[in-house]
Amino acid sequence: YEIYQCDWSSDVCSSDLRWGRWQLALSAGYVAGCAFRSFFPVFDVPRQVLFDGWWSSVLVGRSVATVAELCFATQWALLLGSAAARNGDRLALAVSRVLVPMIALAELCSWYAVVTTSNLGHVIEETLWGLGAALVVAGVARWRGLAARLIVVAGCAYVAYMFAVDVPMYWHRWL
Repeated sequence: YEIYQCDWSSDVCSSDLRWGRWQLALSAGYVAGCAFRSFFPVFDVPRQVLFDGWWSSVLVGRSVATVAELCFATQWALLLGSAAARNGDRLALAVSRVLVPMIALAELCSWYAVVTTSNLGHVIEETLWGLGAALVVAGVARWRGLAARLIVVAGCAYVAYMFAVDVPMYWHRWL
């Protein structure tokens, strides 16, 4: 416990502790959702499941995925917002504030695709995810340090994948 010394009654330490607890809870939500979906995979639009049962229904699978993905987006927003606030970076702070609403809209589009079986919802969803990642990269690109560089490289690879592979795949499925 020598790594982080502070007066635990101070506002800074209590806010850091709260932040850490939020990150832990959001991580648990994301990991639990991924674990559930790996045991009970569902191919939503064509309504294909590996196991036939209520736990493998599209409704349950999409609900679990929605919670997990919102947890993930919230983690990124909190991480980016915290770092931006400490560095006084307005762009990254703005990105952190639009990230969760953007992904919430993406999740609504995913639900639209699942309910209507139209892959147009997935086209819009994946476009929003790619745009969100591009915004995170833009927010972090001016920062120094190895972690920032890794985020930029991984983020650029993700954005390239989304717009070169994932979005076109759903576009062709929709057509």
